[in-house]
Amino acid sequence: MDNTIYRQMNWHNSPSKHQTTIMGSCAVGGLCDEKSQDLFDLELHTAAEYKLPDERSSLLIPSNDIAWDFGHYHTIYIDAILSSSQYISAFYKTDSSYRSIECVPNHGRALAFFIPEDSAFENYTVKKNGVQLEDSQEFLDGTKKWIMTPFPIDQSQSRSRLSGGAIAGIVIACLVLIVFMAVIMKCLKRHEERQNQHDEEDPLSESLL
Repeated sequence: MDNTIYRQMNWHNSPSKHQTTIMGSCAVGGLCDEKSQDLFDLELHTAAEYKLPDERSSLLIPSNDIAWDFGHYHTIYIDAILSSSQYISAFYKTDSSYRSIECVPNHGRALAFFIPEDSAFENYTVKKNGVQLEDSQEFLDGTKKWIMTPFPIDQSQSRSRLSGGAIAGIVIACLVLIVFMAVIMKCLKRHEERQNQHDEEDPLSESLL
């Protein structure tokens, strides 16, 4: 056990219901469906010192000062499917380790991890299926600056993985095309037969030849 905190939920009106999940390193293999999911693994260590707005030191860091998101992103906004509030409801402890592990979709729109540039963390790592992601870049959401770590999707798997509805749609489209081509061919053949019959019955056309 290394005292890593996985979840801490505080209930303001019921202190007896406070919940804290502390675990050490654990095996993550077999948690996700490999065909449709990837493993998102965040490890974060908070700052050793935190100062309140009035410059007093505090052993607790308000959760909104380390408010990360994980999800889809667009040009100017983030569409989160995971967020820090799901794991830490009120405060982080200074100089402490936190970890979040979730199975996430491995197809569809691009995913990324986002954390405000001015968050009170010492360091953090984002892993995909146990492999640390190194590519971080700035992302501007309105006037707020984030550090974005892309969570790449295997495009080859995404393209090869079609839903039942998509496959049915392709089959139907192919059948319609085949029927359409057959009707066109039949019409052309009939037209050609009628033209030949007309030429045979028209003596004027023979005399002109």
